[in-house]
Amino acid sequence: MTARSEKALNQKMLRTDAEKKLKAGLAPPTQGWLTSLDALSLLYKLASTPASAGDALKLLHELQVHQVELDIQHK
Repeated sequence: MTARSEKALNQKMLRTDAEKKLKAGLAPPTQGWLTSLDALSLLYKLASTPASAGDALKLLHELQVHQVELDIQHK
């Protein structure tokens, strides 16, 4: 296996693990990181419009998964 394919596999496994933890409600608490006011404002703006509410949910999911991935990496 090449280093590139091994890295891609590790990233996929990390994301899968993060999504499982998030879905099961087992995501570790953040390590004191603050939530960006700009990100929350954007989510609120997207969620308040029916046409873009789906985009807001997708963005929120991506942010949550990424947060869990980072928490897993820093253990």
